[in-house]
Amino acid sequence: MPLHRANQHKKRRRPGDGEGARPRRGRSAAAEPVPDHVAASVATRIRQAMEAMTPAERKVGRTILAKYPMVGLGTVAELAAEAHVSNPTVVRFASKLGFSGHSELQASLRQEVAERFRSPLSRYGEARAELSLGSRLEVALETFRNGLDETFGSLAATEVDSAVALLAEPKRRILCIGGRYSRVLAEALRADLHLLRPNTTVYQGDSQGIAEALLDMRKGDVLVLFDFRRYQPDMARAARLAADNGAKVVLVTDPWMSPAAEHADHVLAASVGGLSPLGSMVGGLALVETLILGLIERLGDRPQARLQRFDELQAGAVLDPSPDRRDETEAARDARRKKGDS
Repeated sequence: MPLHRANQHKKRRRPGDGEGARPRRGRSAAAEPVPDHVAASVATRIRQAMEAMTPAERKVGRTILAKYPMVGLGTVAELAAEAHVSNPTVVRFASKLGFSGHSELQASLRQEVAERFRSPLSRYGEARAELSLGSRLEVALETFRNGLDETFGSLAATEVDSAVALLAEPKRRILCIGGRYSRVLAEALRADLHLLRPNTTVYQGDSQGIAEALLDMRKGDVLVLFDFRRYQPDMARAARLAADNGAKVVLVTDPWMSPAAEHADHVLAASVGGLSPLGSMVGGLALVETLILGLIERLGDRPQARLQRFDELQAGAVLDPSPDRRDETEAARDARRKKGDS
């Protein structure tokens, strides 16, 4: 789905930006789509800069994304050996991302690792400080706007289009799963998918149940997985099991990347920044809506017959007959039974 409009938002000022605010790191031209007030994750920078890289530099990027972020915390020599490239290639790679060198890239990754595991308790004071900056509604509006800017500014249109293409193939079975926090997003996606196409399921349950649900996944199926900090180990295991079975994996996560990204074919990152110390699902829900819009655009008129059938069912003709219709149905059933007995 074309996303060129997503990056045309007017720059907005985050509450607290201005004098005394922490300076934000400059970015290379490759990372330009991210709004100025957003500190893009290393993973986001890599995905956006890939097309401008040499083949050797892309190998470094793919190596980091495959084992994100830990492999990037090693030395230049260690990363070069892991990616099977030269040491100077690693240094040039860091420069392509807008860093002064590999050490600055490492510092950014270390900060992301710390951010990954921050608890709601550690963010509680910050949330209260944000609310002191002005009217609750004004601060909330600006915060959510910034979160949407970050979400859509960091998206790679090719990743979204590829995910939509998988969801649009009706022969592919789709399983949506999420963690304790993100399960609601999996349910929202499946609810809309089911109206537009067949063969969709959402799983709700514990780790053993998720494993059972994945047991029958086969080549060609699609697992859409939602996992946000603090990440659940069973989500990464689910992604690995699905990939091992030949299924395609679409991961929706936060800017710091769920460990499940190592096994994902397509990764979509949503901002979780919000006023609540528990995090925000505004960005994640916006991504769900974007996938559905892309699916509607791709499917064209095909879902209309299915939607019409759904309307008929919802009107009560099948699922919820009126008392009069129930009486008629029972009378007809009795008549058939008597006819069969005669």
